[in-house]
Amino acid sequence: MSAITRRINRLLDSPSISEEDLREIVEQYEGELSIVNQKLGDAVDLVRRGLRSEAMAIIGSSPSLIDQANELSIPRLDELMDLMDLYDLPPVSVVDTEAIEVLGDAMVELQSIDGLLKRQRKLVLARAPLVWRLRTLRAIAAADPTSPHWIDDIDAHEKARLKELSADVQQAIKSDDMAKLTLLKKEPADTWQTDPPASLHTAVNRHVRQLLLARKHDDLTAAAAAIQESVDQFDEAGIRQAAVRYGKLRDEIVEQFGPSSVPAEAETLARPGLKHVAELNAEQQRVAARQSAIAILENTMDHPRVTIPQIESTYQKAITFDEPLPPELFNRYRATIEDLKTRGKRKFQLAVGAVAVATLLLVGLLVTWQIRRGYAEKVATVSGQLRRFLDSGALDEANQFIEAVQRTQPDLASDPRVSELVVLYQSMEQSEKERAARFDQQMNELEATKDEALETSTLSRLKEDATTDEEKLRLLKQRERHDRYVDNRRKDHTESLIGSLRESGDLVTQQSQRQPAKLALDDLRGQTAKLNELTGEIKRRLAEFSYASLSAKQEGENQIQRIAALTTRMEQQEALLIRSADATEDLLAARSLSNLQSRMEEFISELPIDRRSADFRQTLDSAEFWQTAEQWNVHLRQVQEVFAKKFEPQPIAIATQSGEDFSKVCVAPPLDIPTSVRSCIDRAESRRVILDQFEDFLDRSLFSQIISVTQRDGRGERVYLYKNYYDSEREKFSVGENQKLLASVEVIQTGDGAIEQETLDTPLVIEPEPAASVVTLKAKWNAARLNALADWDGEMLKWLANLCRREKLDATIKEILLTQAIEKIMEGSAVRDPFAKIHLSLVARRAAWDDWHRPAERSVRPTDLVAQKIMPALAAIYQGHRDPRREIKLLAQMRVRPVGIWDVVGESKLSDPASSHIIHYWEKAKSLQPGVLMVVRRDLADPLKCRWIPFGKLENGQMKIIDSSLAITAGEPIFLSSGTATPVAFKLPDQQQSLVSVSQ
Repeated sequence: MSAITRRINRLLDSPSISEEDLREIVEQYEGELSIVNQKLGDAVDLVRRGLRSEAMAIIGSSPSLIDQANELSIPRLDELMDLMDLYDLPPVSVVDTEAIEVLGDAMVELQSIDGLLKRQRKLVLARAPLVWRLRTLRAIAAADPTSPHWIDDIDAHEKARLKELSADVQQAIKSDDMAKLTLLKKEPADTWQTDPPASLHTAVNRHVRQLLLARKHDDLTAAAAAIQESVDQFDEAGIRQAAVRYGKLRDEIVEQFGPSSVPAEAETLARPGLKHVAELNAEQQRVAARQSAIAILENTMDHPRVTIPQIESTYQKAITFDEPLPPELFNRYRATIEDLKTRGKRKFQLAVGAVAVATLLLVGLLVTWQIRRGYAEKVATVSGQLRRFLDSGALDEANQFIEAVQRTQPDLASDPRVSELVVLYQSMEQSEKERAARFDQQMNELEATKDEALETSTLSRLKEDATTDEEKLRLLKQRERHDRYVDNRRKDHTESLIGSLRESGDLVTQQSQRQPAKLALDDLRGQTAKLNELTGEIKRRLAEFSYASLSAKQEGENQIQRIAALTTRMEQQEALLIRSADATEDLLAARSLSNLQSRMEEFISELPIDRRSADFRQTLDSAEFWQTAEQWNVHLRQVQEVFAKKFEPQPIAIATQSGEDFSKVCVAPPLDIPTSVRSCIDRAESRRVILDQFEDFLDRSLFSQIISVTQRDGRGERVYLYKNYYDSEREKFSVGENQKLLASVEVIQTGDGAIEQETLDTPLVIEPEPAASVVTLKAKWNAARLNALADWDGEMLKWLANLCRREKLDATIKEILLTQAIEKIMEGSAVRDPFAKIHLSLVARRAAWDDWHRPAERSVRPTDLVAQKIMPALAAIYQGHRDPRREIKLLAQMRVRPVGIWDVVGESKLSDPASSHIIHYWEKAKSLQPGVLMVVRRDLADPLKCRWIPFGKLENGQMKIIDSSLAITAGEPIFLSSGTATPVAFKLPDQQQSLVSVSQ
């Protein structure tokens, strides 16, 4: 159970729970869970794409990923969900168990038999779910079919799993846990020796179907609500998107569960929006049909042999959309129809002449007939006929009629009623002449106007003034001239516009193929400015080539829309880059590892699609080990404290514990603590015991209790007496000058100190040796105790030198004491071999020591062995030994501290030229002491621990690479150890010590 889940349990056990506490702990849990689920999701995505090895690389970098997911499982999830519901907070996310299942299967399939066995042991130790262990056992049995005992293990596991399975199914159904039900649905499909009950499989399938249907209902209702919300907000794009999603979900429900499963409330809620979408689609189709009809009309009028019925047919189709035609197109239609009609009139001019002759004959007949009528009727008839001519505007016919009446019936012509009409005729004729003159003048001006100056409005106004066929024909010629100009202009404008749009279209295509996410901010702004300029250019071209065809203009509008969409994308990317730049600036401003981690997490949260977020996620994978730098520094200080407090037990225990704690999180230390320092702490207790033992040995040594007596005034034989005996019998030894012999003296006769009485020749020379030497050596031994714990070899070698320099000490006893002392000293020495060689040399002379007590001439000169071999060998050891008290001072230089982060702006690599290496230092690089640059990473072999990896050195503010193969990720903290200590190698043997031997 992780720390956060334990906190959740403590919170649930608390008698009073505030909303703030609940919100805070859930947010922290969600943060940790999102990281684990993200890693699980990435690995599952690779597995589903067939990239299982790549997925295992992610799992391999974090074998504890599944363990972490299990630790984040909340045992009392139901209670926590009830609390969240009570405070009206969103439900808590849960561990992606389906992803764990998929990854577990992939790991089983890829692992060898050894790997499977190792995995099974790990699952058993971790008390992993029984289904995982069972699946691994099946894989082991498949990989090792010759071992029948796997079948027995599988059978035992299956029986245990069957007992769990029923409870799991009931719990999953009760809690509506879709993820767990999905896994339970797959489980019976595995190869079982004893098949699970079919009722369990049926119950799971039935409840999964119910949950799926309920989820589909919720999704469909949500889509219907989204349609209604978009309708309320007049969001056409949102309406269409929601309608597409609604239709897709509805089709899925119908396909999977039948039409009757579609919820009526969702249908009712979505109906207005779907109707609106249908109307929008109908309007879109109507617009497309209208544009097609207009294009057909244009093409029809462009045909050289078109007829009026054909144009009228396409015209009627184009105006059936309740929207007037564009003015230019309508004017062109009218002009084309007039042109075709005028051409038709020319064909019928002869017929018109025949009609005129017939009319004159008819007039003559009428006049003749009128003569025969009565005068009144004649007047009425003449005036009526003349009135009709005048009302119809047929002035030529009226003129001929008046002339005929005046010529044949002058009396009728002079009748006031007829005269009045004649005057009216004359007035109308005068008006017609003035109109004709005015029309002629306007036509002269129009004919003199250049083609490009012709205006449709002028032609339309003159068309209303033209009354005679000659005027209409004259105007028709100008209309044709204008139409030719317009057609040529339209063709030229269309070709020019299409050419211009082809260039701009290529530019738009090129810009759309570029990925805004890969552009820098300045480049992005430059591209946006170019697109805006291109939009202005297209609009200018559309205005410049106003006569271009509608399809060409529509292409321009389409390009403007595409550019607008591209600009929107780039503006969004620009805003994203600005946010990224601000977040990067905040990241670079971090001056501590905790701030760096929190700001990096904020960067990923706010900018998940930023290209650096993936690098930051990889960097944060080792964030939990960043604090091992301070843990290492604390350990160094505690090791120094051991020396400062003279190897007291408590500082040693603290340093030992800190070493063990560090070894739990780091496979190797950043730097090697000197061996001599490690040895001092490792052997402190044993050395203290050795010191006590040897001191006790000196106290009990026979040599500490005896003195030497040389007969005949130092020229005779030397014998040994007990010092206590001598002190108690001093008067006995006070002999006169004439006393030649001293009888009954207790003299040591054996190596173990047995005595016999002998007679000695006087005068006697009494010396306190070897007791005096032993007392002196013991005093020096005690004096060296404190220093010996800090520098054992140095202090012990000094002590041995003092022993060798005891001039009055018998040479044989000196060898014996040397042998006994070296035997103890090398037990506590870190360089045992040199002492062992000396010890062997001395032991080889053991036979010569047996009679050390026998009377003999006094000899204090060192033996050849001691003088020529032992003393030079001890001196050589002393010269070669390293004083830990000096090396302990170097520990201060072995401290590791963060000095910056790796490049977060560019993508520099260690393998790049040195000039491109970028470290964002937290202080001036030149102010930093020279030292080793390193990073800390999660160890690949043991993901629960980290490894410190040196990659370069800092000298005079310049970085020198020593390992260019290392791939450093963006934002990875860079640590510096200012000193000359040797960093631990990048790859250590499995059995190499992971820390100072304090932890052993």
